Amino acid sequence: MFTGMKKAFFLVALVLLGTSTAFSQLSYGLKSGLNLADFTRMKGTSDMKTSFYAGGFLEYRGKNVGISPELYYSRQGFQQEDGEVMARFRFNYLNVPMMLKIYVVKGLSVDFGTQVGCLLNSKLWMEADGQTVTLDMEKVTGTKMSVFDIGFVVGLTCNVEKFFLQGRYNLGITPVSPDDPDESCNKVFQFGIGYRFR
Repeated sequence: MFTGMKKAFFLVALVLLGTSTAFSQLSYGLKSGLNLADFTRMKGTSDMKTSFYAGGFLEYRGKNVGISPELYYSRQGFQQEDGEVMARFRFNYLNVPMMLKIYVVKGLSVDFGTQVGCLLNSKLWMEADGQTVTLDMEKVTGTKMSVFDIGFVVGLTCNVEKFFLQGRYNLGITPVSPDDPDESCNKVFQFGIGYRFR
């Protein structure tokens, strides 16, 4: 299954790169917002981890279509609670999406594309009895983490003058760890705001 999805990922990425030369109007800006993150296919129960993302983007715009390469920092992962112990698994990524934006009406676009993330670090936060301990995930668990995270992205963007509101869903197709027998992947809901300088 993963092989087929990876082929689809690279096909979509090539199409997006190949069509970007057809757009002439360039804009750029910054964006930030809320992450609601979790893993797919996990054994046991887990809760969504609330965090944030922040970064920048370019957009090459045609009449009703745009291509938008982006670069942003994203805190992801999940959390689990067992009695009085709270464990937060934090995975910090530098994500690079390549988005196709279709403007269905003025100011509103449907966005979809591919994304490659680079893992910066992974931390385990343990909270119990009012005390917090921060640990390095790979050193504590002995589990190797995947350096790259490949996935698909879908969402909506509502533009109002130079500002915009954005909602997205990011679904990873590569396991977070090659040692994980469950092949758990990232899934993240994002809700944010952005500003175009041009």
